[in-house]
Amino acid sequence: MAAQSVRHNSYPFYAFRLWNGMTAAALLRLFARHRFAVSPSRLPYVLLGFVYAINMSVLKAIQTVIFARRIRASTLERPPVFIIGHWRTGTTHLHELLTLDDRFVGPTTLECLAPAQCLAFGWLIRLLAFLLPAIVLVSLTLRPTGPAEAPQI
Repeated sequence: MAAQSVRHNSYPFYAFRLWNGMTAAALLRLFARHRFAVSPSRLPYVLLGFVYAINMSVLKAIQTVIFARRIRASTLERPPVFIIGHWRTGTTHLHELLTLDDRFVGPTTLECLAPAQCLAFGWLIRLLAFLLPAIVLVSLTLRPTGPAEAPQI
């Protein structure tokens, strides 16, 4: 029996990963919780993650300066609806159906992955979205401007 080869992802080393929307404080808390246990082969990813996290922290500070007053003044007219479910159980489909109704507002993938930066810099990310590789998960494509995953064609 021949050994199976390990299949690696095809996107580049520097590609934005799902966890790269964290601020430096959040990333440090995560590493501290796990006693900074990192495999030596993953150190480049960790270092790049900290570069992203520092940038995200700066962008969060800028967003806070620009939008803090408006965020504090905002009120919810109705109670929010939370969709909670296990992976691959139809929660994304329900989310997409709800966002078709004008009475509901749902977060985009960008707002979920980088909530601390999306208000101030979402326009820039949407403008440069063509530079970001689409992340393919189980034959679904994750794009920063969509409500969630989209079927891969």
